[in-house]
Amino acid sequence: MIVEQTTIARRLPSYAIPPGTLISATNTGDCLDIVANGADDSTILRMIDSSFTGCDNNGIEVTGNHVTSNGVGDLHTIVLDIDNSTISGSRYYNYGSTILLR
Repeated sequence: MIVEQTTIARRLPSYAIPPGTLISATNTGDCLDIVANGADDSTILRMIDSSFTGCDNNGIEVTGNHVTSNGVGDLHTIVLDIDNSTISGSRYYNYGSTILLR
């Protein structure tokens, strides 16, 4: 998978540097956004030989949160299996560094 030059479509969140006014965690310019919010959810990402560059926010953002309307119980599993991939040049949080994951 190759992802290049994402953009923030709806302003920055309040925790960003510089802080913004976004009140919903959607369309924030991540190259990949993974959200698990149901009871007994299992979310597994297997990423091989991939490149994320120029993400306008995070390279990969993972959020796990139980939403009471999605069943009874907690999340079960979140797994990121990343091999031979590069994440570089994220605008916020990585500050242009390169992360090689194997």
